[in-house]
Amino acid sequence: MVVVLKANQKVRICVDYTELNKVVRREVHPMAHVESSLAKLGNGNFFTVLDANSGFYQIPLSPKAKLLTTFLSPFSRFAFNRLPFGLPSSLELYCKIVSQVLEDLDGVVCHMDDVYIWGKSREEHDSRVRAVLARMVDTGMTLNVEKCKFSRSSIKFLGHVISSSGIRANPEAIQGIESFATPTCVKDVRSFLGMANQLSKFSSR
Repeated sequence: MVVVLKANQKVRICVDYTELNKVVRREVHPMAHVESSLAKLGNGNFFTVLDANSGFYQIPLSPKAKLLTTFLSPFSRFAFNRLPFGLPSSLELYCKIVSQVLEDLDGVVCHMDDVYIWGKSREEHDSRVRAVLARMVDTGMTLNVEKCKFSRSSIKFLGHVISSSGIRANPEAIQGIESFATPTCVKDVRSFLGMANQLSKFSSR
């Protein structure tokens, strides 16, 4: 067990599930294609971004699954009642459930643990936000209000800035590419290429 201090000074309990992960069948859930999500969000003039409150911990585990998450601490032996970090399928399972909850709602894009809502008009945007919030209330989902962004004229999405004026490269992402240290290994090269490819469509070369 490892206790990690988060940016907000709260703690996150992490467990090394390396051995368990070797025998657990991975959940497969395709993530939305970035360009497809950008195309949808690019239709908006008003935006809201909802951030889940400890998203994984909102997914309850079955009694059998709980036993598999058992770990030792300096104090005793514990098991998680809800989906923990460290399992290979935690993110996929969470994204799958959120997508299923919101799949029939218009103007919604789900990415990781964030939900993006857009509308061409203020009325359309507000109506869609109310529909999403109502669905979340019905299913017991909760949000981290401090991280949510309501009724914005522009939002940041994966290295892009989206507004009523269109889609442009996020200056912070450009700065990250320009200041990237010279790669010294394959991992560094892959990281750089991932950053560069994300914004390659904005380059004339």
